[in-house]
Amino acid sequence: MKTFQHHLIAIKTIFKLFSKGKFIIYFIPGIFLTLFFFYLNSLLAKFGKADVTATPSQSPVVIVDALE
Repeated sequence: MKTFQHHLIAIKTIFKLFSKGKFIIYFIPGIFLTLFFFYLNSLLAKFGKADVTATPSQSPVVIVDALE
């Protein structure tokens, strides 16, 4: 029950901050995490791991292995 109450308090706090125009504190960390993910994805693509988000059945590496 405490967890649910904490979530409600956090949601109320977010809406208060958004209404005051302080939403940028949520987007800046998100931008950094997104850029890091894209960097990691491109770095792993160089080593043969084509897509971090691909499941094994969708992985291009699996498709190439099946064609050989």
